[in-house]
Amino acid sequence: MLCANCIMRRIIAGFAICIGIILLICFMPYWMWLALLGVALIAVGCFVLIKKIC
Repeated sequence: MLCANCIMRRIIAGFAICIGIILLICFMPYWMWLALLGVALIAVGCFVLIKKIC
Protein backbone atom coordinates (compact mmCIF):
# COMPACT_ATOMS: atom_id res chain seq x y z
CA MET A 1 0.00 0.00 0.00
CA LEU A 2 1.27 3.46 -0.83
CA CYS A 3 1.93 6.00 1.87
CA ALA A 4 0.05 9.30 1.91
CA ASN A 5 3.20 11.21 0.94
CA CYS A 6 3.64 9.12 -2.22
CA ILE A 7 0.03 9.61 -3.26
CA MET A 8 0.27 13.37 -2.69
CA ARG A 9 3.47 13.55 -4.75
CA ARG A 10 1.79 11.69 -7.62
CA ILE A 11 -1.22 14.01 -7.52
CA ILE A 12 0.99 17.11 -7.56
CA ALA A 13 3.12 15.70 -10.39
CA GLY A 14 0.02 14.86 -12.43
CA PHE A 15 -1.37 18.34 -11.84
CA ALA A 16 1.94 19.91 -12.92
CA ILE A 17 1.95 17.81 -16.10
CA CYS A 18 -1.65 18.79 -16.92
CA ILE A 19 -0.97 22.50 -16.40
CA GLY A 20 2.21 22.18 -18.46
CA ILE A 21 0.33 20.58 -21.36
CA ILE A 22 -2.31 23.31 -21.25
CA LEU A 23 0.34 26.04 -21.26
CA LEU A 24 2.25 24.34 -24.05
CA ILE A 25 -0.77 23.91 -26.32
CA CYS A 26 -2.49 27.25 -25.66
CA PHE A 27 0.48 29.62 -25.69
CA MET A 28 2.88 28.06 -28.22
CA PRO A 29 2.01 30.39 -31.15
CA TYR A 30 1.80 33.55 -29.03
CA TRP A 31 4.15 33.69 -26.04
CA MET A 32 7.18 31.44 -26.19
CA TRP A 33 8.11 31.97 -22.52
CA LEU A 34 4.77 30.52 -21.37
CA ALA A 35 5.26 27.55 -23.68
CA LEU A 36 8.72 27.03 -22.17
CA LEU A 37 7.18 27.22 -18.70
CA GLY A 38 4.79 24.47 -19.80
CA VAL A 39 7.71 22.33 -20.96
CA ALA A 40 9.46 22.90 -17.63
CA LEU A 41 6.33 21.88 -15.68
CA ILE A 42 6.01 18.71 -17.75
CA ALA A 43 9.67 17.88 -17.13
CA VAL A 44 9.38 18.47 -13.38
CA GLY A 45 6.21 16.39 -13.17
CA CYS A 46 7.81 13.50 -15.05
CA PHE A 47 10.94 13.71 -12.88
CA VAL A 48 8.83 13.51 -9.72
CA LEU A 49 6.91 10.51 -11.06
CA ILE A 50 10.04 8.66 -12.15
CA LYS A 51 12.05 9.36 -8.99
CA LYS A 52 11.84 6.36 -6.66
CA ILE A 53 11.76 7.80 -3.14
CA CYS A 54 8.79 5.78 -1.87
